[in-house]
Amino acid sequence: MLRLPEGKAKADKFYVGFWNNSKLVAVMDFVYAYPDEETIFIGLFMVDQAYQGKGIGGQIVTEALAYFANNFRKARLAYVKGNPQSQHFWEKQGFKPIGCEVKQALYTVVIVEQSLGD
Repeated sequence: MLRLPEGKAKADKFYVGFWNNSKLVAVMDFVYAYPDEETIFIGLFMVDQAYQGKGIGGQIVTEALAYFANNFRKARLAYVKGNPQSQHFWEKQGFKPIGCEVKQALYTVVIVEQSLGD
């Protein structure tokens, strides 16, 4: 959660908690202007297991993307290849593969993005 993409500073990374009364139900982190000035990068999105499958994650993403559309033209993220739950969720949110996969030490990630404000 502390790692930053090359060329980005701590000031470019933000964490947002989503609450239901006093219960933290989801967390998202994002990096402003990465990999370019027109793109917001979602680095992490986790929804409490008790709230999964109820549409809350999709609602959070929809509202976050609407907010990001004020300043960015695209949203981008990566999910672990071979994780059908993540792939299905992000495809349902309108994210599409850009044809780039990045091999990490233990896994490969699929890069996906979505245009904002269309």
